[in-house]
Amino acid sequence: MTIEYGRVNVYNPNQGIMDRAQIGERDEFINPYGEDTTQKYPLRTKLEIGPRTWRYALMGAVAGVAGKMYQSQVIEANGDVTDMAVNTATAGDKSVEVTNGGNTAIAADEYKDGWLNVQDDTGEGYALQIKGNDAMATSAAGTVFLYDPVKVTFGAGATVSLTHPRGYKVVVAPAGITGVAAGVCMGVITAATYCWLQTAGPVSLLQDGTTANWIQGGPVRASEDDIGGAALEDGADNVDMPHYGLAFHPSADGEYGLVELELE
Repeated sequence: MTIEYGRVNVYNPNQGIMDRAQIGERDEFINPYGEDTTQKYPLRTKLEIGPRTWRYALMGAVAGVAGKMYQSQVIEANGDVTDMAVNTATAGDKSVEVTNGGNTAIAADEYKDGWLNVQDDTGEGYALQIKGNDAMATSAAGTVFLYDPVKVTFGAGATVSLTHPRGYKVVVAPAGITGVAAGVCMGVITAATYCWLQTAGPVSLLQDGTTANWIQGGPVRASEDDIGGAALEDGADNVDMPHYGLAFHPSADGEYGLVELELE
């Protein structure tokens, strides 16, 4: 059973356990293969059905396809890079005034449900979730609104970064992934719509490597060769590629194997 307190969910695995057989085909139940033209849940909202887990995401400018890994956007050359100057941030306040020193304007509420991370000076080490933000032209000041209050008054030289939530405008992971893995797309998803990406449990995923290379139960990682694909963690090549899960039922190179996904 899940008890909701505002944006806080408390899970009790000993109550209200529901398996897929109990769910059936009820139309009102959340469909992890569907898409929404308008946002229904906060990004990264968690959905669990049986052994599988999904996270709510916003597809980027290109339509999504089934069986490929998607990632967060590469950090842009604007306010979410580093070292945004803090104008005011007082302990107890639920807002921080910053200056957008990047070369790209920031849209209103663009960073909703993302993160304000204090990088330097008094206040460093705190990461606070963003409730919303003003629109900010380049080199302009604006306010970032927070869910939780600032814990300590930031120093005069404090700097922060703004980071989108992990599921914001996701893109298919290129060969040699360049962002944070967000999950596997479940089917054809219209560009710029909201959808569910699978993050745990059995999933069909593009396989880079032969069946002989993909040892059943062996760990798999991001592929350095195939867009959206996964390769075996063999310890020889690209050992810095992020871990995706375990080979559950390997297939052939260029086909889609079954992977026990482990992104949670």
